[in-house]
Amino acid sequence: MPTCKSCRTKLPRGTIACPQCGTPQPHLKIKRPWVLLLFPITFGFVSGGLPKFLDAYYGAQKTAKADRAADAMRGVIQLEKSYYARHGEYSINVEDVLPAGFQMPDRGAYRLLLMRSMDGDGFCLDAMSGNDMNVETFSMNEEGRVFRETGCPRPPLPAGETPEAGALRVASGVYRHAVRWKARHPDRTFGSGERWMGELPADEVPDEYHIFIASFAVDYDPNRFCFVLKPDEAHPSLPVVAVTEKGELFHDDECRGTPFAQVDGAMVGHTR
Repeated sequence: MPTCKSCRTKLPRGTIACPQCGTPQPHLKIKRPWVLLLFPITFGFVSGGLPKFLDAYYGAQKTAKADRAADAMRGVIQLEKSYYARHGEYSINVEDVLPAGFQMPDRGAYRLLLMRSMDGDGFCLDAMSGNDMNVETFSMNEEGRVFRETGCPRPPLPAGETPEAGALRVASGVYRHAVRWKARHPDRTFGSGERWMGELPADEVPDEYHIFIASFAVDYDPNRFCFVLKPDEAHPSLPVVAVTEKGELFHDDECRGTPFAQVDGAMVGHTR
């Protein structure tokens, strides 16, 4: 308990003047253990500095894992290019080119998915989460270009393209691919179970259409096919667009009747 400096009377804490002699008393300082001073410092670090530190640390870890995965994917691209040199097209499944026991870095933190273009002359490698859910997914195309989203975004479709024109564009692309595929594989048939179509990117098909028949034999002839784009129920006024292995274009979902146009390297006049 503090005392008055004049008369030595014991004073309660916070006394302004001595009740005995009236001497004014200075504000009494409270001695605090130094440990108590650490509390506000610690609280400030935990509430502000620590989260920022952890975010920076784990962010750096994610970036490092993504960089190591990208380096491994560039090696896979070279394997795909070697495959292309032997077969004239990229593989359908990435496992077809990977050596036995291959695993992505960081104990398989990422897994790879391959999406091949419709004509087989391009592909996209998606880096998806594997054994580590705390990774950033991304993609890489056959040129080694990295995209921060999966699917290797493609160039925008033609501006102002109508749904029917889009369906014709897709049908024409399917025919051109079929011609190239058959030239590379003359001993195979369209109905033999071979995935001659490769992977058709869904974003190339107009939203108003869906694929109704793909790689189906016509009249049970495995050397023929009828690829059909059919409008969905919300757009019944749009025409069916179908194409055969001969490049004939029909408005019938079984490629029957008289074709309305012919594909010859480029689509000729649309005669409806």
